[in-house]
Amino acid sequence: MQLPLFIVIVTFAAHLSCEVQSESIPDFPEKMKDLSQECKETMKKQILDKCHRNSYQPELRWVTECKINCGYENNDGYLKMTSGQTYNLENGTPCGHSRECINGECVEICNLDFM
Repeated sequence: MQLPLFIVIVTFAAHLSCEVQSESIPDFPEKMKDLSQECKETMKKQILDKCHRNSYQPELRWVTECKINCGYENNDGYLKMTSGQTYNLENGTPCGHSRECINGECVEICNLDFM
């Protein structure tokens, strides 16, 4: 009598632990809406490639105008483990209209010669 009940519980628990997780790509910040679609797609590919090259932190966790965070989160019910690494986008990366990334910050650029 107890054996069939045990099998049902084990089967149910195994079903819950085998969820399929799909990778979601965080939305790019609103300020990047001015970039061309081609530029956005190129940036997304390069950002995902950067994360996927690190086998310990392969998931893209968040994106700001000039920074990305790659990491990993595991929660097995007993222990929750989170790790991550933040990367600055290259200096000169466009981050909006008349704006570029400089040392991880989105700053306004002025390319006018005043004298």
